[in-house]
Amino acid sequence: ITPLFLQTAPNLNKRTLYSKISSMIQNAQTEVLIMTPFVDMLYESIVNRILDSQSLASVKIITKPKKDISGSKSRIASSALDILNTQTKGALRVTEMVHARMIITDSTQMIVSSADLTRDQLYDEYNAGLFTQDKEAIKLALDFFNNLYNSSRPLE
Repeated sequence: ITPLFLQTAPNLNKRTLYSKISSMIQNAQTEVLIMTPFVDMLYESIVNRILDSQSLASVKIITKPKKDISGSKSRIASSALDILNTQTKGALRVTEMVHARMIITDSTQMIVSSADLTRDQLYDEYNAGLFTQDKEAIKLALDFFNNLYNSSRPLE
């Protein structure tokens, strides 16, 4: 299966990265795994997917702690973490060590990108990523995700 190149290119009005992430979350059947340093966008889509689905067994998120959030959108990002933590029943974990950005759904598809789940990075800045359904790459990414998830701590 050929990987798909995704991008955010504001001058070309291209937001294929945002579109594919949104689609993956919306179409997930059993599991959504998210690793990103910062979240201030798409959290409503994640919450809606949790609330609308009886089959979605697991949503796990790894991000940076609230104390690492700064800037004009810090209040939104902090609230987003609280909402996600509540809706995932505490499956949001934090660590200062997260730098990777990836989303895996149903252990069958994955995006690895340079973009956080923030408006700036999904709309206004230049970011790129790759989408794949390669089983071996996803298996290795799942191991990576689970290792960091298990060594992270609950949101405080």
